[in-house]
Amino acid sequence: MRHNADVVPHRDPLTGLPTLSWPRDEWSDFYSSVPKFDTIIYFDVDTLSCVNDLYGRDEADNRLRSVANAIRESIPAEYPVLRFSGDEFLALVSSSRFGESELKALQGRLVDRSLRIEADYTNVDHFSVSCVMANVSNLASREELGRMVDEMADVIRAAKDPLINRKYRRQNVLVLHGAA
Repeated sequence: MRHNADVVPHRDPLTGLPTLSWPRDEWSDFYSSVPKFDTIIYFDVDTLSCVNDLYGRDEADNRLRSVANAIRESIPAEYPVLRFSGDEFLALVSSSRFGESELKALQGRLVDRSLRIEADYTNVDHFSVSCVMANVSNLASREELGRMVDEMADVIRAAKDPLINRKYRRQNVLVLHGAA
């Protein structure tokens, strides 16, 4: 079953991707339109606020569009890619169609070293995207999807270890996370 973009009722005007409100508001339609999947991938854009502050909103929007396009082009077309919460994206896939090696290749494409950020308080020198890939055995409700997204965001935050490292110091984190 191909994921039909024409029937998606909630679309982000900046990226053209469906938003998280689609599964939240119309779980049955969303769930029935997605082919069998066993993996959720969470993408979190690193340092977007720095890009916005130093290069302006237009450049930050361009980066978000670029990330959205690269993710959409890399994930098999029948699986959904969603935008939510500003600089975060979510994809549901089958690990037999998109696995760790494909995610590493995609993550490498998402680094943009042309956007150099030289701010003393951040020690950031490039734009990147951190990712969590988690296995799921049963995602039967929008509440379960929300719980998974929250858990994956926590995994990224823990991997960046803000208690030890200054904000944004660790970027381009990739975590493989087995979810219950």
